[in-house]
Amino acid sequence: MNKSFCFLLSIHVFFISILFSSCSKTGCTDTAANNFDSKAKKDNGSCNYSYTAYIGNYQLIDTTIDWNGITAIKNYDLLISYNGIVNEIELQNLGNSGVSFKATLNGNNFIIPAQRTLTEGEGTVNGNKLRLSYSYNSLTCFGTGVKL
Repeated sequence: MNKSFCFLLSIHVFFISILFSSCSKTGCTDTAANNFDSKAKKDNGSCNYSYTAYIGNYQLIDTTIDWNGITAIKNYDLLISYNGIVNEIELQNLGNSGVSFKATLNGNNFIIPAQRTLTEGEGTVNGNKLRLSYSYNSLTCFGTGVKL
């Protein structure tokens, strides 16, 4: 082989390798993120997580109904924080109880599993508005709130 053929071949191989390496797709490579991209080979820092929409302080108004149909209304602050577990948040002071409860995220919704005196509950966040319902000690509560 002559030198010019070897030179052209090496340049050709060089450009082909650059072409294929620059074609690797970038995106979110974290499987726990909402926008995980299974085709992405390189993380570009664009990952977002469910809990970020929920985090904050909310001013809530709860309506509580007991078995006799008696209604009580209470205003209180609820803090929602991320507890470090994927797809889980913590509701601090739910029902103005001073106690924290864990909730599991599912898109814009969350489920509050049975824990302590709480039977169950659920909620949703839409923008800066929060709606939730939960049951404890034979009481049913419905709450709405706004992020402060």
